[in-house]
Formats: sequence, C-alpha cells, structure tokens
Amino acid sequence: MAVGIATLIVIGVSAAVSAYSAHKASEAQKESTAAQTATADKSLAVQKEMYEQTRTDEAPYRQFGSGALNQLAFGLGIDLPAKPAITAAPGPPPPEKAVPRLPGPIVTRPAAPRTAAPAGAVPTTPAGVPGPGAAPQAAAAAQTRSGYIRMRAPTGEVELVGPDEQDTMRAQGAEEIA
Repeated sequence: MAVGIATLIVIGVSAAVSAYSAHKASEAQKESTAAQTATADKSLAVQKEMYEQTRTDEAPYRQFGSGALNQLAFGLGIDLPAKPAITAAPGPPPPEKAVPRLPGPIVTRPAAPRTAAPAGAVPTTPAGVPGPGAAPQAAAAAQTRSGYIRMRAPTGEVELVGPDEQDTMRAQGAEEIA
C-alpha cells in the first residue's frame, strides 16, 4: 500500500511539474512573440524613415529632371500633358531633416512674347530653338545646326540622333528625315 501511495505522489508531483513547465513555456512564447513584433515594428519604422529620407534627398533632382524634360519637349515642339508638381513626400519633412528646395513649382517656360517679325523670319524661343508655329523646315535647320538630325530606324521609330551616332544608325539601315 505504501508503494501505491508513493507512486501516486510521484505521478502527482510529475503532473504538477509538467503543468508548471507548460505554463512557463507559454509565458516565454508570449514574451518572445511580443519581442519579435516590437522588433519588426521598429524595423518597419526605420525602413519607412530611410525611404522618406531618400525621397527628400532626391526631390531636387526629380524637379530638375522634370523641368529639363519640359524644356526638351518644348524645344522639340511636343506638347506634354499637364501634370501636378512632384512633391518629395506627403507633407513637409521634419525640421531637423529639411533640405533646400528649388524655388517655385515645375512649369513649362512660356514662349517669349511675339513681336512683329520681318517677313520670312522663323519664330524661336529665347534660346534660339524654333518654337511652336515654326515651320518644320526651320526645326530641321536648327537640328542640323546643333548636329542632331531626325532619323527613322528600320523598325519605324523616329528619333533625334547626335553626330557621333549618325554613321552607326545609317549602317543599321536608318534614314535621315528632312
């Protein structure tokens, strides 16, 4: 009988130890999950901060590139659809991380005011590039003066080609467009 009671006591103590161990393992798992969640949240916040900083750092270059694209299109007589100005991020950057911005929004440069020109004169922009309303021959003449010409590739694509690429394009079957 004493052996039976001792066995029951051992089984009871073993069950209590198992229950206690399971409870402790459960608490440790909850703490580990909370720590992993906190770490993931911090990592996400750091990544977002890095992304926003990169956007802020590159904003002047994006603005400059958009302005250059507008000028290039204007010089080629291409009308780009109106787009809103690009901002670095939603809202201003924090004051301690503020970067200087280019003044004003990105806009296309308006054409120079037109005055009565002599007969046969070609309308040009202030930079001397034929502007809207210029005859196609004037645009071709300006491109030739700059060394760039319009060429049509065998695929049908038309593009401006610089002097250093013209021979290569001709060798590939491209033809000059007047």
